[in-house]
Order: sequence, then C-alpha cells, then structure tokens
Amino acid sequence: MKFKLLLVSLILLLPTQTTAITFEMSGDINYEEKQEQLLEKQWNDLENARLLTHRLKQYPKGQCTAYVSSKRNIPAWWGNAGQWFSHAQKTSYYETGNIPEVGATFVTWEGDVGHVGQVIDIKENSFIVEEENYVGWNQISQREIQNDFPLLQGFIYKMSAPK
Repeated sequence: MKFKLLLVSLILLLPTQTTAITFEMSGDINYEEKQEQLLEKQWNDLENARLLTHRLKQYPKGQCTAYVSSKRNIPAWWGNAGQWFSHAQKTSYYETGNIPEVGATFVTWEGDVGHVGQVIDIKENSFIVEEENYVGWNQISQREIQNDFPLLQGFIYKMSAPK
C-alpha cells in the first residue's frame, strides 16, 4: 500500500518526560521502516525514563555499583558487582562479551564482591575506565586495564530492544 503523508505528530507520555516525534515527508511511505523507527524511539525513551527513576535508589552511595547504575539502567536485583556479568548474560536485553567498547560496563572479580565501572577509551592492548570506590570510598577515578587482565569477567554492552 502506498499513501502520501504530509505531517504526522505523535506525543509519547512517560512518567518523567514528554517526547514529541514529528515526521514530515511526501512521496511513498515505507510503513515498516517508520514503525521500526518509532519503536526504536519509544524504546530509547522508555530506557531513559527507567534510568531516571532508578538512579541511586538501588545501590549504596559511594559504591561502584551506584556509580554505574547512575549511568545505566541496571536492575536492583543484580546484587553485588561480581554478579552483574552472569545476570546480564541471562537476559535478552543486554549483550555481553570480552571485547572492550566505549560506554560498556566492565565487570571484574576484584575485591570481596567484584567491581564494575565504565569504559571511556580504548587503546591497542588495554582500555581506560572510570569507576567509583576503587581508590577510596565515594571517589571517582580513572585507570588503565590490560585486555588480558586475569580478574576481568567481561563487558556489558548497551541495552538493546527485546527480541
């Protein structure tokens, strides 16, 4: 089916924000492509709303888990940092792997209960991270970790739409 569309506006009401989407076009419309774009936008808005409602409510302030969950939508039931990688592997919303990417969460077996932080830069055989509670409680710091670090469990990548 081919239709011409001049202007369509859609307003999404979420608990924490209002988002307006406007498509302006003329000519043939690929409805599957537009529906996919709209669903992706709705998913991103939902992720952002969840992130806002979860910030620092789940994990103790000053800990690495609180810092990362303030930047990502991490469920409260994931527990200690050392448990995050296995929980992420069990969901269909998160992709995991062993290759560092900027923006990914790294998970290690460091400390008594594991450690997490965010990858902020990539080098040839290492990656730079930003983390909290590594050099001291409630302190945000950066360091370089080698790709073959023996305590590294892996990386949790950006949340994806459900499959």
